[in-house]
Amino acid sequence: MRFLVLIAVFLISSFSMAQQETYTHIYSGPSYDEGIAAFRLPNKEIRLIGNTGSFGSGNTDVWLIALDSNGGFLWHKFYGGTKIEKAEDAVMNSKGDLFIVGSTTQNSLASYQVYFLGLDQYGQIIGYNNYGGHDWDLGKGICLINDTTFALVGETYSAGAGQSDLYLLTVNQFGDTLWTKNYGGSMSDRGNSIELLPDGGFVIAGATESYGNGSFDSYMLRTNSQGDTIWTKVVEHITDAEFLDVVVNPDTTLVFSGYRKDTLDTYRDINLEKYDQNANFIWSRFNALSEGKDCYAKSLIREPNGLFTFCGITTEFAHSQFSDARIVRTTPSGWWEESNSLGDMKQDMGNSVLLDDFHGKHYFLIGTTKSYDVSMSALYFVRLDSNFNTDTTRNVFTPTAIEVSRLKESIKVYPNPVDDILYVEIPKNERVIAFQVYDMKGREIPSLERNKVDSKFVISTQNLRKGVYLLTLRTQKSTYIIRFIKT
Repeated sequence: MRFLVLIAVFLISSFSMAQQETYTHIYSGPSYDEGIAAFRLPNKEIRLIGNTGSFGSGNTDVWLIALDSNGGFLWHKFYGGTKIEKAEDAVMNSKGDLFIVGSTTQNSLASYQVYFLGLDQYGQIIGYNNYGGHDWDLGKGICLINDTTFALVGETYSAGAGQSDLYLLTVNQFGDTLWTKNYGGSMSDRGNSIELLPDGGFVIAGATESYGNGSFDSYMLRTNSQGDTIWTKVVEHITDAEFLDVVVNPDTTLVFSGYRKDTLDTYRDINLEKYDQNANFIWSRFNALSEGKDCYAKSLIREPNGLFTFCGITTEFAHSQFSDARIVRTTPSGWWEESNSLGDMKQDMGNSVLLDDFHGKHYFLIGTTKSYDVSMSALYFVRLDSNFNTDTTRNVFTPTAIEVSRLKESIKVYPNPVDDILYVEIPKNERVIAFQVYDMKGREIPSLERNKVDSKFVISTQNLRKGVYLLTLRTQKSTYIIRFIKT
């Protein structure tokens, strides 16, 4: 009898754990909201990146939602001014800092500009900047070069050879530009995703109208570490086609995900293609679904065992108002192995997928939903098990506990410019937990002598070269970022 009771307790506990391990969370306000990326921090907490029209200061703001390790809501913050800030992609460094690329209309002298925002895990701003000219400039993808430098890719109408050019720039963690490049021809060209190669160069997935058959064709580009072109390749199709993401395999082969349109130019079908590092074709897995369905593969990841998983969208009928978020896993050769469609009776889409190994193999899928009786649209966040199953209960949240991010804090740094000794005063009720000095290329300056006297830090700068530096002080409450000049 005791044995049977133990079995029953075990089964109930296992069922409860399964319910806790998978979930569907919807974060909604009175306006349009959407999900862009999800991350598991080194401390096992979860961070969601999205865009919100429901909260914040303007038309659309970047949205950060903090969850505990089990997906419980902690707090949220938003970032932006009175106009538009919109995230498109994000990455996390080894410390748990988050770096976001997108677009903004805050510059009154321009239309859209590329937007960069760096946040620590507490939501404090590390760096930000806008890039571009007087016309439209759009940020689409970001990758880590190292913990403090990043490559951004997108599209620029402000410079280049045609209507728009593929736009590539590298920046440090504070948003300072290192270099920029444009690529393209006489028509429109854009980059959607970028990845770092083992040699320090980059591979970019995108679309081109300048080359190929006259419509948009799938476009890939490889550069060296300074953005000089090594090769470009256009994959022609009779109607529109586009690469939306790319992954680099350990053997340096490349797998691209995206879509091709049907011959009548009415619907999209999922497309995966593999090439070697010199752009030689290896295989294509064009999933031609039945006439009248619209699908694409957006976010693509490679799992440690060589499988590929991607998410995107699927609809039942051409021009239908209904869609589901789709998640698909393939073999290393690109053949379909597992898939699931998620959502309800309106529009649901997956924007990003992440492999999560907390308490066993799981997946994060984040996107946007207009289902579940939300007002306009909502951030859609799902944790699935290894077979793409999830809890059927949908939890809809209207977030509270707003914490507005602060860029400038009450801190004194003097003298500035400085010769030998820099004095730094922080509020007396705060305690410094991290201290770094960086040059303007984002390189940390090690072994600076410093002492603390009352609420003052005394920093020896006599061994620094002349130039501009950034001091970051992280306390239990805030992150302070101060520029100083060494004379």
